[in-house]
Amino acid sequence: MTDKNLDFEEKIKEVANEYSQKGYTVFTNPQLGNDTPEFLRNYSPDIIAISENDKVVIEVRNKYSLSQSKELENLASVIDHQKGWRFELIVINSKK
Repeated sequence: MTDKNLDFEEKIKEVANEYSQKGYTVFTNPQLGNDTPEFLRNYSPDIIAISENDKVVIEVRNKYSLSQSKELENLASVIDHQKGWRFELIVINSKK
């Protein structure tokens, strides 16, 4: 595993743990049908965190992968049209 992948995976674990400590039910790398709502069928979010009053789709990206921003824009738009859901983007600076 490269340093970039390790940083990415560590950040996913860190964010998932933060949401879990706040009382959210957290799904990392959720699978369609089991953990992922139908409106996300064309996407593979890094994290879905759900609480009684909040539902969050979380993407973790490094600054180099932001060039695929069209995908992120589309995902954010899909989520924006879902009542009670929000999108969170976390950008990490991976080591070279």
